[in-house]
Amino acid sequence: MKMPILLLPTKKVGVTSIATGKNQGKSAHAILTYYLRKSNRKANLFLVHKLERDESGIIIFAKDEETKLNFQRRWKELIINHTFVGLVEGEGIGDNGLICSWMNEEGELRLSEDLADSPEDVIRAITRYKTIKRANGLSLLEFDPREDRNNKIRIQMAHLGFPLVGDRKYGNLKAPFKRIALHAFLIRFRHPVTNELMKYEVPYPKEFRGLVTRTV
Repeated sequence: MKMPILLLPTKKVGVTSIATGKNQGKSAHAILTYYLRKSNRKANLFLVHKLERDESGIIIFAKDEETKLNFQRRWKELIINHTFVGLVEGEGIGDNGLICSWMNEEGELRLSEDLADSPEDVIRAITRYKTIKRANGLSLLEFDPREDRNNKIRIQMAHLGFPLVGDRKYGNLKAPFKRIALHAFLIRFRHPVTNELMKYEVPYPKEFRGLVTRTV
């Protein structure tokens, strides 16, 4: 029996995860499907989770719908680490911490230190963070979001007063580059079919490191 394989390419900035009704431009899904069908005309891909157009990094696809649905249902069980690196405005954030928040359908966010303090009809988002470096009015952080495969890092950090650099929706700093400074660089998980431990890692973007190492 041929086991379904999960593909984890590195999505580039400016490319959507998958085309939608409002956005029919190039997508990671379309690009990968095109290359797969060069060797197998019947090949299909199914998106397990997404990154925003102006974010980059590792993204997960499955080769069949059953694997996709299985992974999505068991996301909290299968994911060991799903780690992002990001640049935020300001140097005042702590060395490490945990952000627990709930968002309602209107997008209103509420933060709490009590994980059990969950109101009704909301999405719970838990994100652990660790500060790697502070310099030039910026902080380089690693984030490990839990609970939900569509992370809420952008909203959580803006709510705390440390918006991501380049986030035009929530940030205030004039962006030094045309992207959101958030990159999925590491993922470790149990394969939803074989239970094999899998790990994929890519480097931090050079432009992120450059902004906290150069002298201004």
